[in-house]
Amino acid sequence: MSTEKIPPETCSPFGSYPNPFRLTVEDRDTFHPVVKFPVTPTVFDFTKPNSDTVGMATHEQRQAAAAGGRLEDILPPDLCQRVQAISSSYAIGRYDEPRAGLYESDLFDDTANSIENYTGRRNLHVGIDLGGPVGTPVHAFAPGRVHAVGYNAALGDYGNVIVVAHDLLHNNNNQRTMKTVCYALYGHLDSAVVHNFRVGDPVQAGQVLGAMGAIHENGGWWAPHVHFQLSVQVPVTHDLPGAVAAADRSRALYEYPDPRWVLGELY
Repeated sequence: MSTEKIPPETCSPFGSYPNPFRLTVEDRDTFHPVVKFPVTPTVFDFTKPNSDTVGMATHEQRQAAAAGGRLEDILPPDLCQRVQAISSSYAIGRYDEPRAGLYESDLFDDTANSIENYTGRRNLHVGIDLGGPVGTPVHAFAPGRVHAVGYNAALGDYGNVIVVAHDLLHNNNNQRTMKTVCYALYGHLDSAVVHNFRVGDPVQAGQVLGAMGAIHENGGWWAPHVHFQLSVQVPVTHDLPGAVAAADRSRALYEYPDPRWVLGELY
C-alpha cells in the first residue's frame, strides 16, 4: 500500500510514516520498555560503512564461538577491539534506514529468498535494533500470546526469534478498551526463548521473553541486539523481512509500522 493513500491523521509525528494501528502518545505511554537502557544509547548510522559496523561472523567463527572460543582467538586484533567496544555498549539501529555493507549474505539475495512476498536485494531496515551486551533482557511491550517461535539458522537471519500477537488497548475517556491486534517480532535472542515458549502461550506486559544472544545463536551478528519489528499482517511463520528493497519501501512502511509508536522517541 502506498503511503500517499493513507489519511493524514494516521501518520506518525516522527515523519511521514503510516500509523495503521492509530496509536496515540497516550497509548504509547502505557507500553512496557522492550529494553531497559541503563544509560542513553548511542544512535548508530549504518547508511555508510564506518566504525559503527562490525557486521557478521563467518560460519567458522560462529562454530568457534559456539565451542567456547574467545574473541581474541577468533578475530584479528583490530576487529576484536571494535567488536568488544560495540558489544559492551547500548545502541540504537534506526528504522527506514538504507544500510550499506551489512546485508551481504545470500539471505538478502533477491534470487534466493522471498519473505512475505518481498523480493529484491534487501537493504532498507524496517525494524529498530536495540543493542546491548549479551544477556541483556528483552521484554514484551504489551500483553498477548505467542504466535510463532523458532530458530532461523541462516547467516544474517534472526537466530532465535519469537513473534507475539499483542492486544493493543486504547485510552478512551480513561477507560481501556480493545483496539486491535499487532504482531511484533523479537529477533536475535538467546536459545532460552525456544525452550520457554510454545505457540499459544499467554504473554504479560513486561514479561522477559529472552535475552540478547551471542553470535552462535543470534544469526551471526557480532553486535548483540534485538531486532524489534511491528507487523499489520499475520506472519506466516517465525519470520518477517527485516529489510526490504527500496522499490518496496511504501508498502513496507505501512505493513511494518514505525516501532517508535511503541518504543518512544529513541532518536
